Amino acid sequence: METVDETLEVEELIKNCDDPYVKEQYQKVLDIKAGKRKTYSLEEALKFMEQ
Repeated sequence: METVDETLEVEELIKNCDDPYVKEQYQKVLDIKAGKRKTYSLEEALKFMEQ
C-alpha cells in the first residue's frame, strides 16, 4: 500500500531534479499512482523502448 510519504518523496525528487526527461518520468509515475494515467500512448511506448 502506497503511503503519502512516498508521494511527497517523489514530488521532492521532481522539484530537485534538473533533467527534464527524468522529471517527466517521475511525473508519469505519480500520475499513474494517482490513477490519472493507466496507459501510455504508442508514441510514448516506442520512445521508451528506444532508450
